[in-house]
Amino acid sequence: MAECVASKEKKDYRKLLYLCERALQIADGDLQLKMLKADSLIHLNRSAEAQELCMEVLHTDSLCMEAYYIRSICLYQADNLEKAVQFLRQALQFAPDSALCLNVFRKMKKIKEVREEATGLFTAGKFRESKVKFLDCIKQVKEFEFPNPTIESKMSMNLSLVGTKIGDADEALVYINRAIELNASYLKAFIHRAQVHKTKEMFDEAVRDYEIAQKLDPRNVSLYRKYIQDAKLLAKKAKRKDYYKILGVDKTATQDEVKKAYKKRALIHHPDRHSNAEESVQKEQEKQFKDLGQAYEVLSDPKKRSRYDAGHDLLDSPDPSGFGQGEFDPSNLFNVFFGGGGMGGCPRSNSGGFSNAHYQHHRPQSSTSYGNYHPY
Repeated sequence: MAECVASKEKKDYRKLLYLCERALQIADGDLQLKMLKADSLIHLNRSAEAQELCMEVLHTDSLCMEAYYIRSICLYQADNLEKAVQFLRQALQFAPDSALCLNVFRKMKKIKEVREEATGLFTAGKFRESKVKFLDCIKQVKEFEFPNPTIESKMSMNLSLVGTKIGDADEALVYINRAIELNASYLKAFIHRAQVHKTKEMFDEAVRDYEIAQKLDPRNVSLYRKYIQDAKLLAKKAKRKDYYKILGVDKTATQDEVKKAYKKRALIHHPDRHSNAEESVQKEQEKQFKDLGQAYEVLSDPKKRSRYDAGHDLLDSPDPSGFGQGEFDPSNLFNVFFGGGGMGGCPRSNSGGFSNAHYQHHRPQSSTSYGNYHPY
C-alpha cells in the first residue's frame, strides 16, 4: 500500500494502476485500493472504467466521499456537467464538510454558470458579450485540475460561431481550428469549418472538410456528397474569370446595364488609348480590353449567361454556345458599338488601331482619372 501511495504522490499513474491491480488480486475487497485504482484510471483518461469502479465502491459504502469525487470527475470529463454538479450536491448532503467534494463542486458549478450565461447571451443575439463569457468559461476549464478537451472544444466552436455572427471569418477560422485540434472527431466542427472556408472563398479546403465529415457520419453519405459537389462547383467558379466583376455590374444586372458597362469600360481600356505607355501597361490594357469583350459576349447572351452562372467555363468549352477553342477578337465587338461602318468597323489609324478622332467623339463623359491616365 505504501508503494501505491508513493506512486500517487509522484503522479506516476501507470505504475499506480499496475500496483493496484496486483494488490487487488490478493485483497479484492479493499476499498482504498479500489479508490487508488479509480484515481489512476481517471488520470489515464479511462473514465468509463473509473466510473464503474466508483459505483461498485458506493454500492458497498454509500458515504465514500472519494468515490463521489472521482465519479463526478468522470461525468465532468464526459461533458455531463449538470449531472456531475447534482451528484456532488447529493454527496454534500451526506458530508457537508467534505473539503474534497466541496472544492470540486464550487469549481464545476462556476464553469456551469458561466457556460449557461454565455449561451444565454448568444441566444439573445448579444454576440460580443457572449464571446467574453465563452472565453471566461475556457479559462475556468483550463484552471481546473483535470483537463477537459471536450468542453474546451465546444467553447471554441461557440467562439467560432460568434465570429461568423459578427462577420469576422478570420477569427471564426482560428477558433474552429482550435476546436478540431482538441477533438479530431468533432463532426459539427468540420461542417462549420467547411462553411467558414466557403465564406473565405477557400473552396478546396471546404471540400476536404466535407469529405472528413462524410467519413465521420457514414449514415448521411448522400447529403455530404451534395455538399462536396456544391463546394467543388464553387471552387470551379472561383477559378474562372469573374465577368460580373470585370464589367463592374451586379449579378442581377439587366441587359441594358451590361451594355452600358461594356461601352464605358471598353473606351477606357482600348489599347490605342495606351499606345504611348510602357509595354507592360499596353499588355495589361490589351488583356483587360479582351476580358471586357468576353464578359459582354457571355453576359449579354441569356444562354451563355445561364451556363456561366451554372459554373461552366465557356472559354474551355468546345460547345458552340461558349467561346469554344477559337480566338476571340474583342475589336469586332467594339466595332459593333462604335464603328462608322456598321458591322464592318470604324475609322482606323495608320498603326491599325482606332483613330484619335474616333476617341474624341466617343470618349467617356467623366473627369475621373484612372491611374496616371486622365480621360479625354
